[in-house]
Amino acid sequence: MHTSMLIVPCYNEAKRFRSEYFIELLKVCDIHILFVNDGSSDDTLSVLEKFTSTHHKSTVIDLAQNFGKAEAVRIGMLAGFGKGAHVVGFVDADGAFSVSDIQRVFHLLEDESDPIINGIIASRVKLRGRNIDRTLARHFLGRVVSTLIGFKYPNSPYDSQAGLKVFRTSPILFDSLASPFRTRWFVDLELLVRLDSRNFGLIWEEPLMSWTEIPGGNINLRQFFVIAKEILLIVSGRIA
Repeated sequence: MHTSMLIVPCYNEAKRFRSEYFIELLKVCDIHILFVNDGSSDDTLSVLEKFTSTHHKSTVIDLAQNFGKAEAVRIGMLAGFGKGAHVVGFVDADGAFSVSDIQRVFHLLEDESDPIINGIIASRVKLRGRNIDRTLARHFLGRVVSTLIGFKYPNSPYDSQAGLKVFRTSPILFDSLASPFRTRWFVDLELLVRLDSRNFGLIWEEPLMSWTEIPGGNINLRQFFVIAKEILLIVSGRIA
């Protein structure tokens, strides 16, 4: 049986880690969850090791220092190749995405009857009948970032920063992960730019049925300046 692997980058998630969420995810999805502890300074590693010791379809990689989400995702996805996964993706650790949406995204990509789609990215579009619980400030910031990015990459997704993306494994994907990303905050976009430049194939943007903003992920002043610097890097075209 082919393996589908979901990478979950974790940094200081000990207090926010919801074991019941990941138990439900393992129950309804035929996937292996690989947690990547990104040099956490709290008890995240202990929490992850306790969880994976009792759930055989999950494992953890411990990074000795904090490299940032981008590198944690890259290392995790490369590990997926090493495990022979035919579908590999990543999701944020906070549980903002519904289990049913994650299941639906994997099923869409695992459907062998439609081999044209090589990747699926989630999109937080507040359509009628969808439950997208996103603060006005976050939504506004997201639209500003997307607009700035669109000046350089007109074909960029509506919501490049939604932290759920899944891809079919291939030599092109492996090559796109070969070198470290230049950004820490915009790994999602940088990976898409790399894939597009290598003619990876069709990447489908799928609107979510629901998404809930989880407290605890606020951006501080220092992070804001890092984000601004990386936006300039993107707009200048230096991530291609």
